[in-house]
Amino acid sequence: MALPNEKARRQVSLVKVFKGGVGKKMLLAWILVVLKLGTYWTCYTWLPSFLLTDMGQGVGKSTRWVLTAQAGQFAGMLAFGNFADRFGRRPTYSVYSIVTAGALAMLAFHWQWLSAHTELFWLTMLTLGIGSGCTAGFGALLAELFPLEVRGMAMGATYNMGRASLLVAPAIVTLMKERYGLPGGLSVPMILAVATASWVWVLPETRGITLPQLFMSPRKGPSPRGRSASSSASSSSGLRPVITPPLGTPKLPPTAAADAPKDSGTPTTGTPKLKP
Repeated sequence: MALPNEKARRQVSLVKVFKGGVGKKMLLAWILVVLKLGTYWTCYTWLPSFLLTDMGQGVGKSTRWVLTAQAGQFAGMLAFGNFADRFGRRPTYSVYSIVTAGALAMLAFHWQWLSAHTELFWLTMLTLGIGSGCTAGFGALLAELFPLEVRGMAMGATYNMGRASLLVAPAIVTLMKERYGLPGGLSVPMILAVATASWVWVLPETRGITLPQLFMSPRKGPSPRGRSASSSASSSSGLRPVITPPLGTPKLPPTAAADAPKDSGTPTTGTPKLKP
């Protein structure tokens, strides 16, 4: 395996990449990127404006609501890794996305009731932020999907193509807001969050797996099959492996048993003679 400051010793052809199933994983991961980033961008790009103009929260309150959501997101990010390692990537992503969708549903359809109950408004914004914390594990999830030799290329292409596809997201939110009001505008990230919770199950679970490779790295030794074949060949030919002790190992004096001849007919000193 080439180190970060070394040039790759072996080029990977695109034909070999797509034959290894990387193309299908890139497509599935690209859809997940579109859904997840679409949820985040359509929510947090428009939420300050919705809080200020449609919900009438004022500049001070709107700022506090957004900061509360950001604090919840920070806490959700810190906890996401532990949950993903314990319960798996897909269940954790799904639960986080459902939490996001639930908080957005409360803001979209019950914001007037939340405005009359300030403590519940705080809780809803905090919950919205916690659900958005699954963005912390996005890089790890994508990295574990692709083989070692093309991981950087596959991750970069998938993520950036997903971002480019979201250029139409503001227009969709604007259209829904003009037709259906505040519930329509917030329904866009809510639907995307539900879709994220469902689509993540299409991808393979990567918790605890051995990271895939397209071929053996030049820095690695022979495969276990090769080692077993070579060991069996050496044993059949009568050759024994030479074991070299590490440097600095003191030499032990030879023992008397090692110096004695093994197959000589003369008995060793001190051995009693048996009478016939």
